[in-house]
Amino acid sequence: MQSYPSSAVYKILKKRNNSPLVIGLQHGLFQFWSIYNSNFCADYLFTFSNRHINELYPEFQKKSLAVGLPKLDSLQDFKIMQRGYVLYLAQRQPDPDIIIKLLDELEEFLGVPVFVRDHPQYPNLIKRSYSKTIYQDSYFLKQGLSYQNQLANANWILTPHST
Repeated sequence: MQSYPSSAVYKILKKRNNSPLVIGLQHGLFQFWSIYNSNFCADYLFTFSNRHINELYPEFQKKSLAVGLPKLDSLQDFKIMQRGYVLYLAQRQPDPDIIIKLLDELEEFLGVPVFVRDHPQYPNLIKRSYSKTIYQDSYFLKQGLSYQNQLANANWILTPHST
């Protein structure tokens, strides 16, 4: 709902007879709510929480429903077990060369391993050829740990942005 194609598609659909119901989905915890308020192009909006609904104008709050964040909601059933590692949830930015240096320094300072979990959109972006940090595939996949277990077992979770 924050870009041109969404509003154009919504207008086309609404001109049809028997127009389908259009449901917008919040993507990411940080949003430019002013864009949602100036370009509300859905019949309903599903958000992560009531806090996010409160960012909308009253007329759009009535069309919004907090449905949670399924990946994070699924953590509620996991026992938290700090296993002595830091989990870095990688993104495309900042530059991987900068991040690797910082993660290596953090690992040395803390004296615990730093594991990297790739963003699914950018697999293998952070190369490990010269880094002390341990790449996610070399540990988690051997251990058969789901992403929920990876999160639940970390002492710290670091992410530059995104959900």
